[in-house]
Amino acid sequence: MSKAPLLTSSPTCLAAVFLLHASCASAGLSEYESQAIPSPDGKYLLVILTPDGERERLDENAASAEQQDAMSGKKRTRLAQRALEKRYPNSGLYRNDGSTVLIWPIHYLPTPKEVYVSSDGVHLVVAFLNWDSDSISERGRAVEFFANGQLLAAYDESELLTGYLGREVLALFTGVARVTVVDAALDDPSGNYLLETNWGDSFRFDVTTGEIIESRTAGSVQIFLLCLMGTAAVSVVWLLRKVLMPNLKADQE
Repeated sequence: MSKAPLLTSSPTCLAAVFLLHASCASAGLSEYESQAIPSPDGKYLLVILTPDGERERLDENAASAEQQDAMSGKKRTRLAQRALEKRYPNSGLYRNDGSTVLIWPIHYLPTPKEVYVSSDGVHLVVAFLNWDSDSISERGRAVEFFANGQLLAAYDESELLTGYLGREVLALFTGVARVTVVDAALDDPSGNYLLETNWGDSFRFDVTTGEIIESRTAGSVQIFLLCLMGTAAVSVVWLLRKVLMPNLKADQE
């Protein structure tokens, strides 16, 4: 993806540059953080602010780190977050021209997420991409689509992947890698969001509706599912012949 544009050069806005991913117009959130995420064309800025109740705890942690190292990374990060919290009153979308007029609000997005801001100033994609992670109890849905801060559609991997349960069982007993996302991107010009897994599945979503417009299941998965179905069929036949049929004959006699 193209490099994310920088914020406009007002003193308070420049503090948010520290919080941006330089390689793409998305940001991975960790724990509680206040962050600013630009749209690919640089016209809009999605601001995500730490809830008020958590800011005091973060300030205390930063103060503790300051006692050990006046230029600690934790201190610098918290100072940048404070500048963002001071400038913007609420989480949501703003014009990336120094304006603090909220276009539309959004709730705090929990960790760990990748956030993609569309250049149309309306749509947003929020995705949890580490599907093979064991620490996902508070992650929310795997992929979510928003318009003007309101949820349009949401999916979990179990809804997206054909034979999801079978794959999990195979990974559990054979050591085969669990399914996870290896590539994800917002195709901003076309208004599509793309996902690809390590098993070869791929999905194309319409960002404006959240609907799946194209999906592909890997050939290896199809073969695996056919084998699984065949094994299940053979097991059923064996069960009928070896267990149930003798019992039926005995009852008839």
